[in-house]
Amino acid sequence: MKIVEDFKRQAKEKNITRWNIHDCYMCGYQCGYIIRGDKVFYDSGCDCTGGSPLQIRSWEDLTGFYNMQNSKKYINEMDKFWGFDKLIKNK
Repeated sequence: MKIVEDFKRQAKEKNITRWNIHDCYMCGYQCGYIIRGDKVFYDSGCDCTGGSPLQIRSWEDLTGFYNMQNSKKYINEMDKFWGFDKLIKNK
């Protein structure tokens, strides 16, 4: 289980500004989290959903998304993206 500080550290260290979560099922736009400094947003990007494309979120929302996953394959993909896989190997 990861905590907010884990993601903040990795975002800063790896210069992560966007974390794509999924593609819109209608148009294929990559929806996901946008990181701007200490602020987090969710970009639904397209007009297919009828909502605002950029919504204010929190680091807790981002962390919660990660922690609620139970697919080992998906967790491995996320760990690789965030660099958590390298941290585990170095311990």
